[in-house]
Amino acid sequence: MVGLAGVACAQNASSFTSLDLNARRTTNNAPIILERHLQPNEVGGLYGNSAFAHGYRHGYDEGFHFADLDIQMGREGSATIPKEYRDGARHFKNFFGSKKLFEQGFQTGFRRGYGDGISGGEYQIHRHVQSIAAGLSPDVLPASRRNYFDDGFASGYATAQKNAPSSRGLRVDYVEQYCRSTSNQPYALDYCSGFSRGYLLGAFDVSPSSPVESASSKNAR
Repeated sequence: MVGLAGVACAQNASSFTSLDLNARRTTNNAPIILERHLQPNEVGGLYGNSAFAHGYRHGYDEGFHFADLDIQMGREGSATIPKEYRDGARHFKNFFGSKKLFEQGFQTGFRRGYGDGISGGEYQIHRHVQSIAAGLSPDVLPASRRNYFDDGFASGYATAQKNAPSSRGLRVDYVEQYCRSTSNQPYALDYCSGFSRGYLLGAFDVSPSSPVESASSKNAR
């Protein structure tokens, strides 16, 4: 049995009509359909509902790319962190949701993407995201409910990183049921849907520190 800790409870929120990614609607005056990751499918639904997950994808792609550049330039294991590592904000648009969570996801994804790339590992993010997004609606939740999903996703990722579970045999539905059994709040459904998917991504990412993580620790001192 997986030990799950830190499952927070969702709070009350108002209900609104969800947004359909198939329709070329806009939110915050920006066309959703123009963002390449927000497509009308399950993966698009994940990124549309979680700024953390969306930022993670942008960061992973950039980290993997910079690892490839470092390898080509003979800079493997370099302690120099490119400024792009701290620059998730330049990818952010208001309609993505929480800027704070997007940037947090970007930095987290960058570390993982760089670690996979510099070690010669596979480009794994698309396969992992397809797995954790399975069963999601492509529709974007109304902002009030989306916040709970996004908070749940970020909390789930952090909890998995702390608990260091094995992803082998771990299922989204199991984690979601556990989360819901510990919460009786009205919007636990949205929070726990996000939490379970973030937890699984965090479990996929449990690994030794990457060169970028080590370098960032040095820079923090």
